[in-house]
Amino acid sequence: MSDALYALDSEREVIGTCVLRGSIADAQQLVPGTFAELPYRAAWEAMQALTEKRQPIDPVTVAQEVRSQGHDGWFEKLGGVDEGLADAVGACCALNVEHHVRVVAAKSERRRWLNATLEIAALAKGEADDDSFMQEAERRMLELANTRTSSKDPEHSKAVMRRLTLLLAERVTQFKGGKVAGIPTGYAAIDRLLGGLVGGRLYVLAARPAMGKSALALNTAYLSGTPTLLFGLEMTADESGLRLVSSEGRIDSRRLETGDFGDPGQTVVTWRKIHQAMGKLVEAPLWFEDHSDLTITEMRSTARRWRMRHAAGKPALVVVDYLQLVGGSRRKDQREQEVAEVSRQLKAMAKELDAPVLALAQLNRELEKREDKRPKLSDLRESGAVEQDANVVMFLYRDEVYCPDCTTGKHCDREHKGDAEVIVSKNRHGPTATARLRWVPQFTSFEAAS
Repeated sequence: MSDALYALDSEREVIGTCVLRGSIADAQQLVPGTFAELPYRAAWEAMQALTEKRQPIDPVTVAQEVRSQGHDGWFEKLGGVDEGLADAVGACCALNVEHHVRVVAAKSERRRWLNATLEIAALAKGEADDDSFMQEAERRMLELANTRTSSKDPEHSKAVMRRLTLLLAERVTQFKGGKVAGIPTGYAAIDRLLGGLVGGRLYVLAARPAMGKSALALNTAYLSGTPTLLFGLEMTADESGLRLVSSEGRIDSRRLETGDFGDPGQTVVTWRKIHQAMGKLVEAPLWFEDHSDLTITEMRSTARRWRMRHAAGKPALVVVDYLQLVGGSRRKDQREQEVAEVSRQLKAMAKELDAPVLALAQLNRELEKREDKRPKLSDLRESGAVEQDANVVMFLYRDEVYCPDCTTGKHCDREHKGDAEVIVSKNRHGPTATARLRWVPQFTSFEAAS
């Protein structure tokens, strides 16, 4: 047997120690399938059964339970149940069982991954179409990764407090240096409320169409200076790129859309601005994924690969534009159920990647029937679960969108042109308040309010 896949001496040590101590408490995270050697698997199953029945564990009771389960035949190569258990107890030192538990679990994990890759290899040689194969292969790998994450031992408060001491010291140092605890959004007014975007948290930015939520998310991704993966289910990578060129180069976006750079003098100036903007943008740590039919399973798989390849060990940000366009892993009877699954998976992705996830969301049009059209939590479309899962829910609102004079180009006496509000309506880690920004339409970007 390969030493990389099996550790039979460690399996014997775990079984012998638990029988000797009369308890499986030191190895309770293991399951029968963790053991490769059938006699030890049977012994472990017997000890679990005795524990559940609140009966004592010793060589006699374990042997009786093994026989009652019909597994005594598995001990033939060890000379029988009594002989096999006596050998395990006699050979163990009972001093380093925690080490041997970790070894047994790690070898089991290796075998599980090996079996999964063999199954995927068999699928690859089968008759399934390419899309079905890829989805099934990624589903199995994600299933394995999730199982590994969920099998982690519970953490004692001592370890948590030690880690928090270091975290708090780091935050104090950052505060004294004028930095926020998380990834900066590029907007001081928002950072004052949120403390930046913190790893493991789900942030939802919701708005009605045409408010500029995609522009704000794109600006945040660029201004953060942090490795960022942008899932653009509504805009292509080229469209996002043009917006960034417009914003960074201070170039009217209509010129970039139409190619009308003006007279020869204006054309020279415009090209100069484009080259200068692109010179900065090519160095930006931004990655774009613009497939419009991604499922949440595919999204998590893509994000995991990206994190490992391009942002391992660094702060990182994931942006999803927008939540209701993401497909569930399986089609649900009701759209609300599918959105709820996507929301839960986005939260799980944030925790798994240890990165903030900024998910955009569309708002219910019912709010437009109200006199005050500022959004509320109840306006989240199909997404009561989103409010529950999110650490922070923000709404983007621009009053001028609903002004008949502003929308028709007439003179408007109300001094709200360009005013933008980021309304933090839910914040598990800080205050709920409104941050004010300035919308610059010709550059499709937001700036600090004057």
